[in-house]
Amino acid sequence: MSKIQKTNLRLNYLSKDNKATRKKWLVSNFIFFGFNWILFALLLITSQIRLVSNEVIAEAGLWAFYSLLLGSLFYYFSYKKFGNRLLTWSLLSPLLIIMKYINSMHSSSEGYGNEILEYLPFWGIWDADLLGAIFVLIHSSLYCWWYFLSYKLRKINKIINPKVNENDFNYYVNEMKLAADMGNLDLKYSKSIKRWPQFEERLQKEYLLKKSELSK
Repeated sequence: MSKIQKTNLRLNYLSKDNKATRKKWLVSNFIFFGFNWILFALLLITSQIRLVSNEVIAEAGLWAFYSLLLGSLFYYFSYKKFGNRLLTWSLLSPLLIIMKYINSMHSSSEGYGNEILEYLPFWGIWDADLLGAIFVLIHSSLYCWWYFLSYKLRKINKIINPKVNENDFNYYVNEMKLAADMGNLDLKYSKSIKRWPQFEERLQKEYLLKKSELSK
């Protein structure tokens, strides 16, 4: 069995809610780590209209590249490979450090945030501090959304980790398929749920199919 087939098999074990959570995490990962690219794109557009310091452009580009790299690492190792090391690291990282990082980008006079924002077309329409606070709020909200879904993804990855014994799971599924009557089916279903509670939805599907077959 190829790696792709094994991956698809593990994903089939998941409930609809878990599959939906994985998709939500993927969207949140793209948006959260893509936020700096929005600023960078706005800055490049603005540079065509008014003079923008090369240092500001370079620093914004550096943060955008860093975001792309980090987001790609999370996507590959945490989403594609079902790994938990990066997710565990991110969940254990103190929230205050992350918030300080966001604040340094968007509201501190020493960070690149205000230096970039002051070049954007809408700068001057609103108060500088208010505008900086809005960007901090947006980025902080995105981080909280991504953090919450990362916590849920970590739990899901434990279910579909490659170390799951697929032969053992398939043994319980096949035992239900071989059940001769409803009493025997109920007994085998009960045992399979105790052994693999995280795959209850998949096991229930097999149970109902066999139950329908025996009822004919």
